[in-house]
Amino acid sequence: MKQNDEAINGKPENLLSQLNFSKAQLLESGLYQLRRDLLSALLEDNHFYNKSEVDSLIGTYLNKEAV
Repeated sequence: MKQNDEAINGKPENLLSQLNFSKAQLLESGLYQLRRDLLSALLEDNHFYNKSEVDSLIGTYLNKEAV
């Protein structure tokens, strides 16, 4: 029970990083409002992602060397 209380009453960013979201949910999210086109191309349908996975995918894509 204590662990659940910490998740609920703890830092919101910790709870957010533990939750998984669909591609559609992430595209609707205000959190990635400026990256919707990129997320639409990077994320797969019928797959769930947490915030750190999405941030990592975005970072990897943006840091690729141009060909």
